[in-house]
Amino acid sequence: MTESRLSDLLDMSLIQTLADSNFRASGLPMIIVDSFDSSVLVKAGWPDTCRDLHGHNPLQPDACLAGSKYSPDRFGKADAFQCKCKSGLHHIAIPIMVAGRHMGTMFLTRFVLENQLPELKPLAGQAAEAGLDARDYLSAFDSIPVFSSEKIDYILAYGRALVQFIADLAERSLRMIETKESLGESEKKYRTLADNLNLGIYRKNPDLGKFMQINSAMPKIFGYASAEEFLNVPAASLYRNPDDRTSLFEVIRKKGFVKNMELQMNRKDGTPIWCSVTSSAQYSKKQELKWIDSVVEDITERKKAEDELIKAHRELEQRVMERTADLAHANELLMAEIAERKKVEEQLRDLSEKDHLTMIYNRRKLFEILALEVDKAKRYQRPLSMILLDLDYFKAINDRYGHSVGDAVLKETAVVVEAVIRKTDIFARYGGEEFIILSTETAIDGALALAEKVRSSIEKHDYPYDRKITVSAGVYELSFGDSVDSFIDKADRALYTAKKYGRNRVEKDIGPAG
Repeated sequence: MTESRLSDLLDMSLIQTLADSNFRASGLPMIIVDSFDSSVLVKAGWPDTCRDLHGHNPLQPDACLAGSKYSPDRFGKADAFQCKCKSGLHHIAIPIMVAGRHMGTMFLTRFVLENQLPELKPLAGQAAEAGLDARDYLSAFDSIPVFSSEKIDYILAYGRALVQFIADLAERSLRMIETKESLGESEKKYRTLADNLNLGIYRKNPDLGKFMQINSAMPKIFGYASAEEFLNVPAASLYRNPDDRTSLFEVIRKKGFVKNMELQMNRKDGTPIWCSVTSSAQYSKKQELKWIDSVVEDITERKKAEDELIKAHRELEQRVMERTADLAHANELLMAEIAERKKVEEQLRDLSEKDHLTMIYNRRKLFEILALEVDKAKRYQRPLSMILLDLDYFKAINDRYGHSVGDAVLKETAVVVEAVIRKTDIFARYGGEEFIILSTETAIDGALALAEKVRSSIEKHDYPYDRKITVSAGVYELSFGDSVDSFIDKADRALYTAKKYGRNRVEKDIGPAG
C-alpha cells in the first residue's frame, strides 16, 4: 500500500477555509507544512515583512527559516514547540500526527508578545546588514500582530483543537482508503476464485420442469455423484424458496433473458448455497418457447465474504460516528470554556472600569479616556467639552438620613443622567457626589444646553425621600493649550461660580484664573 501524505487524505481547500476564518478571528497568521517535503499546504495571513523583505533577500532565508523544519524528535513529548526568530518574531509549531505518523506541522507564526516588543535600533541594524531599506523594514513591522501571553494561550488551545480535528479527519480518511484497498484485494481474491471454479451449464424444458442437458459441473455444484443421478432430480426441488423459481421464469418470459440473478438453492444434503443464474430463452420460428439455456455459478463463498465486508464496514462507520460525536462534544466543551472565560474577562473588566455603586465609569477609567480624547481633539482640531456636576448640599442628606439614603441618591442620579445624555457622551463618577460628562464633538454652546437639560431633569425627578435634589454644573470647552489637569481645573472653576451664585444652576468658565 502506498504511503499517504496529508494532502492525499484531506480536502485542503476546506482546511484553507478554516485557516482563513481563524486568521480573520484571531489576527494570527497560520501555515501548514507537509512533513514529507516541507511544502506549504495551507497559508493564511502571511505578513509582508517575511514575504516582501526577507523572502527575496539572499542573506535572510537562514534567519527567516531557522526552525521552520520540525521533526518528531524536536517536539519530544510536547504537543507544541515555541521559538523566536532573529527578527524577534515568535512562532508556535504544533505537529499533526496521523496514526502515529508525523504528516505535517501547523505554524501559528509571526507575532510579537506585548511585553517583548522588538527594539527598533537593533532591527534597523539588522536591516542594514541584510541590505534592506531600514525605513521600509521597520514600517513593515507595523503589520505584525501583538498579543498578550493570555491571548496566546487561548489561540494555542484553539490551535491544538484544530490540529486534533484535522488529524482525526485525516485518520478517518486513511482508514477508509485502507478499507477500500482491502476490499479491492478481497474482490480480486474472490474473482480469481470464481474464475477457476467450474460453471454449471444446463438446458431445461420449462413446461416439463426437467433438465434436458447438463455439463459435468452441475452435479458437483449441487452435491450429486453423477450426471445421471442429477438428471432425475426435479428442477423445482433445487430452489430453497419456491417463489424465487416463479420470479426467475417471470423475468425470462417477459424479457427473454435474465443476467446474474442471485438465488438461494439446495444441495443434495439440504445445505443451502447461493447461486448466480444467467439464462436465455430459445424460441422456435413460430415464437414458441422451446427451452431455456442457463449458466449457474456457486457464489456462496463470495456472498459470505461480502456479508463479512458489509459487517466490517458498518462497524467502521459506527466507530467513525462515535469518534465524530466525541469530537463534537469536545468542541462544545471547548466553546463553552472559551465563552465562560470571555464572561469572566468582561466581569473583571467591569470591576476594574466601573464605579461599584453607580455602575458608571470610575475615576481611573475616566482619566484613561480623558487622556485619549484630549489628544484626539487636539490632533484633529475637533471640539471637546466637559460638564462637572456636583449635588447640592449632599452632606446634609448623609447627615440627616444616613449614608444608605445618600448612596441611593447617587445611584438614582446616575440613572437620571444616563437617560438624558447621548450615547456618544462619556459619563463617570469623579468622586463623592461629583460626576463628569465628557461630550465629544461638542462645543461650549452644545455642552451648556446639555448641562441645563441634565440640571432640569434632576430637579424635576421624584427621588424616594421628602426633599428635592438639585445640582450645580460647571462647563468648559477644551482649548489647544490645555492639559488633562487644566481641562478639569477650568470646569471646576466654572462649577465654583455656579455654587457661588446660588447653586442649582449652570455656569461656563469665566476666563483666565486671576
